[in-house]
Amino acid sequence: MSFAVSTPEVELLLSASCRYQKAFTEQQIARLAGMPIDWPYVLGQARRHGVVPLLYHNLCTYALAQVPHSVRAELGALYRDSALRNLYLLGELLKIVTRLERRGIRVIPFKGPLLASSAFGDVSLRQFSDLDILVAEQDIDVASAQLSEMGFRCAHRAEWVQPYLRFGHELDFDRDHDHARVDLQWRFAKKWVSFPVDVGAVWERSVVVQVGDISVRQPCPEDGLIILCAHAYRHGWSHLKWISDVQAFVHVLGPGLDWPQLSERARESGGQRLLALGLWLAQALGGSDLPEPAAQLASQDVTVEELGRNVLARLFNSANPIGPRGNAGLLADLAFHLQARERMKDRFPIMKPLLEHADYLARRYGSHYARRLFGSTVLSR
Repeated sequence: MSFAVSTPEVELLLSASCRYQKAFTEQQIARLAGMPIDWPYVLGQARRHGVVPLLYHNLCTYALAQVPHSVRAELGALYRDSALRNLYLLGELLKIVTRLERRGIRVIPFKGPLLASSAFGDVSLRQFSDLDILVAEQDIDVASAQLSEMGFRCAHRAEWVQPYLRFGHELDFDRDHDHARVDLQWRFAKKWVSFPVDVGAVWERSVVVQVGDISVRQPCPEDGLIILCAHAYRHGWSHLKWISDVQAFVHVLGPGLDWPQLSERARESGGQRLLALGLWLAQALGGSDLPEPAAQLASQDVTVEELGRNVLARLFNSANPIGPRGNAGLLADLAFHLQARERMKDRFPIMKPLLEHADYLARRYGSHYARRLFGSTVLSR
């Protein structure tokens, strides 16, 4: 594959960000690690992109002798800290799920430690910082109250929660003593975004898996893959770990997926190009090969390769700091989002919830700055 700027450091990061390798990439990791490498840059980018555990694992497995001792020590410390944190957050997630389920609230945790366990085969190998939990919209108040009783504090001020629910998709909860964070979600994107996953259908098709002795509901594998691809698209595929997620997911679960049904479901929801882009990126990353149906899906739309090369070229663009929605500037991001949707109607926001969002922002932040300018006597609503 070719990049706008291809260096040994970038090639090493890409090769070592695959959970599952084939002989060629194993040899490539060893070869690249033996070259004069700017290791501070590699470690900094690995932290930035959330692939420290994979980098450490692959270097220790395939290039241990080529990596300087100081680099191994620093990476090892980062890996151990991440592994301990992941194990702790997995335990906290299971506590939350158990508590909510006992109170009659259905819960679907997704991404996070369960993706690490199911797709990566090791909860320590996927870097994550929060716990994503899906609940039904009518259960938000009760679920929020339960999280509060567990010591979590909602990032939204209480008076702004109900207006936000009309168009929003998640409430952030933080806990001070352990810095645990929960994203309580009732849909997968703002209501004005044409997101190619119907949350009601996800509930209907969800499956129950065992995590130790605890039963946990999960999206069915086909929905799980679309959710990963659509989430990463929504954020401009700006983090390498999201490509690693798809690569690991497809390697482990791909042989059992109903690919014709998955492709048709994505087509009907306007998300076939998003799915194909995720598969193309997973294939371009290297590591293990895609199943044949996935490879065909990734190659059948010529626009996908253009989008994929754009994503890869932007991943290590040092001109702009990386952000949750990308790093290429507003116009480039807009062009990417427009091109990534195959249906014209999905390229533009849904107006009613967009206007509700705009009204919410005007009232919330207008009142905030009014209070700062004129004092606390100005009412916020």
